[in-house]
Amino acid sequence: MNNEIEPTKSFSYNTRYLDTDIVKKCFNPGSHNLVDKIICGNGFTFNFLKIPPSKKYQCNIIIVPNKRVVQSKQQSYNRDFSKNKALIGFIYGDDSTNRVDFNRFDTMMFVVDSFLNYIDVIKKNRNLVDKILIDECHSMLIQSTFRHKLVGFSKLIKETFPKKAIVSVTATPMLFQNANIKLLPTEIEQRTINVTENQESSLERIKKDLKDNKKVIVALHDARLLRKLTDAKNVLSANIKVGNTLYQKILENVILKLDENSNLTIISSAGFEGFDVCNGINNIYIFEDRAFDYQTFYTQNILQVLGRSRKGTNYIEWCRLSNRTRKALMSKKDMIKKSVSKKISFEKKMTDSKYSYIPKFFDKAMHKNFGLITRLELNHDKYDLEDEMIKTDLKGLSIYDEYLKERGFVIHQLNEGSKRITLRSPSHKKAFERVKENKAVLSRFKIFDDIRIDLYQKEKTEYYIKAYEVFLRRKYWYEDKMRFTLTENEYKYLPTDEANEMKGYKAIKNNDWIKQCVKYISAVTKAEAQKRYNRKGKEYAKWVADFEKNIEDRYIRLVMAIGQTKIRFPKKERNHRDFNLTTEISINILKDVCRKFNKNITEIDIVSCNMRIIYAFLGLKLPNYFYGINKINKIPINRLINKLSKEFPLEYKINVDEYKRNRIKEMRSFGFDERVISFLINTFWDKPKDAMYNFCAYHEKNICRKLMCDFIEYSERVILEDSSYRDEFKNTRYTRRHDSIIIFESPIMMNEVIENFEYLDQKNWFNNDKIEWLKWVEKRQNRENVAFQPTF
Repeated sequence: MNNEIEPTKSFSYNTRYLDTDIVKKCFNPGSHNLVDKIICGNGFTFNFLKIPPSKKYQCNIIIVPNKRVVQSKQQSYNRDFSKNKALIGFIYGDDSTNRVDFNRFDTMMFVVDSFLNYIDVIKKNRNLVDKILIDECHSMLIQSTFRHKLVGFSKLIKETFPKKAIVSVTATPMLFQNANIKLLPTEIEQRTINVTENQESSLERIKKDLKDNKKVIVALHDARLLRKLTDAKNVLSANIKVGNTLYQKILENVILKLDENSNLTIISSAGFEGFDVCNGINNIYIFEDRAFDYQTFYTQNILQVLGRSRKGTNYIEWCRLSNRTRKALMSKKDMIKKSVSKKISFEKKMTDSKYSYIPKFFDKAMHKNFGLITRLELNHDKYDLEDEMIKTDLKGLSIYDEYLKERGFVIHQLNEGSKRITLRSPSHKKAFERVKENKAVLSRFKIFDDIRIDLYQKEKTEYYIKAYEVFLRRKYWYEDKMRFTLTENEYKYLPTDEANEMKGYKAIKNNDWIKQCVKYISAVTKAEAQKRYNRKGKEYAKWVADFEKNIEDRYIRLVMAIGQTKIRFPKKERNHRDFNLTTEISINILKDVCRKFNKNITEIDIVSCNMRIIYAFLGLKLPNYFYGINKINKIPINRLINKLSKEFPLEYKINVDEYKRNRIKEMRSFGFDERVISFLINTFWDKPKDAMYNFCAYHEKNICRKLMCDFIEYSERVILEDSSYRDEFKNTRYTRRHDSIIIFESPIMMNEVIENFEYLDQKNWFNNDKIEWLKWVEKRQNRENVAFQPTF
C-alpha cells in the first residue's frame, strides 16, 4: 500500500498463538494499518473472529483473496466455533453459501469477488460496519496483476470506509510494503531453506523420503514431474490440492489414487494459501522454473507454502531454476516522464509497442463524457511487483536476507549444479488412456466439464491442430475412440453441434482446402478494399501487407471458433475497441463460415455511426440522407472529421489558419449544422489528432454494451414467459465488431429491443429494415451473395 509512512509499531508475544488483546490493538478507527504478523498460523484471523463488533447492531467484515481461503476458514469455524454457528457468515458466491445479513451475523467473511458484488449494498449500510480485516493482503497485490477487480482494492476500501478501523494483514508482505505494525514472537523457530538447481537430485530425495515413510509436501506447476514419483504401475497415491488446469494435466500423466491420509501432498498456487496440511511434520519440496511464467513464484509465495504444514517442518528444499534473461525495468522517473510527454496522445501510448510499459504499469483517468484519457498515473504496486520479480533473478535471493532472517529462515545453497530434466508431455493416446483410468476422480470433481478450444494466435498451423485435438480429446474423454480419429462416415451421424466440431477439425487439417479458401477470400476481399482505399496509395499497400501476412492464420482461427457449440472469441481490447478476430476479417467471410456450419448469424450496426454520435451528443437528430444518395459522401465525411486537429497542418507544415478555414468550409459544404461545426472545432482542434476517433469509439462502445445488455434482458423475459426457449437460447452469443454487434444463434427476432433502444436521449440508432434475422439454412435457396468456395 502506498500510504503515508508512519513509524512501525511492534507488539511482542511469547506464546505460540496471539491473544485477542494484541489483535484488538491493531484496529484503530479512521486508520488503515498494514500488519506484518511475521509467521504464518499464529491465529490472527482466528482471534479476530472472537472480537465482537463495537455496537450490538454492527458487523465485522473479513475479506480474503480466493474461495479456498474462505472455505478453509469455514471448516475451522465449524470445528472450533460450533456452539455459535449463527454468528459468522461465509459468502463466496456458491448457491449454498450465506447471504449478506447484518442482523444475523456478528462477522461476515467474503471472498473478494463477492464483496465487490455486494459493495453497493454494504456502502448503503456503512453505519452497520465496524471493523474490516483484509486477510492475506500480499496475495491481493500479487493477484491484481491478472485479476482486474483487485487493482486498487486497498485504496477503494480506504476511500469507501474512511472512518472505519481497517487492517490488512499478512505474514509475507512484499518487500516494498511498509508495515505499520509488526507482531514479534519472542522466539522464532530457526529453519533452513536448502536451495538447488538440480531437479533430478530433488526428485531422488523425495522418493527416498517417501520410501522411509516420511510425510512430504510437493509444490509445483508442472504435472510431468509427478511421473517421477509414481510406482511401477504408474500409480501416484497422494492428497491433491491444485487448480483445475493442473488437475487436468495430472490426470493425463499419472494414475491418481486420491488419499487424504497419504504421506504425499501435492499443491499448486491454488493451495499455497487457505489450505492446511495437518497430518504431522512434513518435508517440503518446491519446484520452480522461472523460465516459464506459469512456474514462476514470488518468494512470499514460497514462504506461504512452508506455512501449510501446521504441525511444523523437518526439511525444506527449494528447487529453483532462475531466469537469467530478465532485464531491469526503466526507472519510475523515466517512465513517468515518457507518460506525460506530448509526442503522441495518451491513447496512442496505450497501443504503441514503443510504449508497452504504459498499459502494463499505468492506470488511466478518463473524461466521463468524452471518453478521452485525461491523465496517466503510475500504478506503484504493479511496478514494484514486477521490479521485485526481476531483481530476484538479477540479484538473487540475497535481496531477501534480512526479510528471511526476521522470519527465522536462512538460505543454504546445495551447489549440486544445474539439472533441468527433459520432460515430454504424454501422447494423445497415452493421455486418453490415462484419463479413463482416472474416471472416478475426474467425475467426482468434474475436471473436464467446461473444456474450451484454445483460439489464441499461434506460430504454426500444426499448433492449432494440436490445440483442437486436445480440446476434442478432453471434451469426449469417456468415449472408446478419440474424436479426431473418426472418419467422415462415423462423425456424420453425430448431433449437429458435435458434427460441426469435427468439420472444423477436418477443415484446418486440409491444407489444400485452406489454401483454396484463402485464394478466393483474397480476391473478393481485395476487390472490396479497393472501394475504400486508393489502389496506389500507402494505406492500401499497408492493408494488403497485413492481409496477406495474416489471412490464413485468421481464417483457421475463424473456422475453429465458429465450429464450437458456443461461439467465443478471445478479447483483444485497446482503448475503447475490442479488436477481436471478427474485426480482422470481412463480414462476408464471417457470414460464409457461419453458412458452412449452418450457424445463425445476425449483424446489427449503428447507422451513420460517428456523425450520429456527434449530433446526439449535442442533443440533435442526424438529418436523413446526411451522407447523400447511396452514402456517396460517407468516406470523405468520416475522413474529414478525423482530421479536425491542428496536429495535421503542423505535421505536414501547412498554414494552420488556412487549413482550419478550409476544414470549416468543407464541413459547411457537406451540410453540417453550425452548432456541430462549432463543437468540433472548439473541442478537438487543440487536441491530439486521434481524439475525435477515440471520442466516437467511446460512445460506440457504450451503445454496443447497452444494446447487448438489452438483448440479454429481453431473452431472459422471453424465457420466463416460455421456458421452452431456455435450451434454444443456451448457445446464443453476442460479440462487438467495432460499430456493430454480431449475434450468433438467436432463436427469435428482437426488433422490439432495437425499436425501443435509446442512447443520449435519441432513438433510431439502427436500421431495423436491413437486419437479417432469418437463419442461413432458411435463406439458402434465395441467397443473392455467392458464398466463397470451396465448401465443406
